[in-house]
Amino acid sequence: MEQVIHRDQTYCVPGRSMVDNVDLIRDVLEVCSSLGINTGLISQDQEKAFDRVEHNFLMGKFGFSDGFIGKIKVLYSKVESVLKINGSLCAPFRVCRGVC
Repeated sequence: MEQVIHRDQTYCVPGRSMVDNVDLIRDVLEVCSSLGINTGLISQDQEKAFDRVEHNFLMGKFGFSDGFIGKIKVLYSKVESVLKINGSLCAPFRVCRGVC
């Protein structure tokens, strides 16, 4: 699996640890800081809700303002993805759960 799944994906890949992702985030924030780039980080824990619960519901349930929810929607609206299978990319498909 480690040859197929990108190195930044650590969940359920033998030999990988989420600590690697924490290190990556720390490094990105340090580089941005050293370059004087204002940076923020948003993390939404969707344990047991991934692919099942509408994101609007989750964000509203946690009291995020409509304005903030609107900004997050812009990041994920009309998201398309592709899969790399045997070295070739499939046709783009719309992402409707998980990250939209």
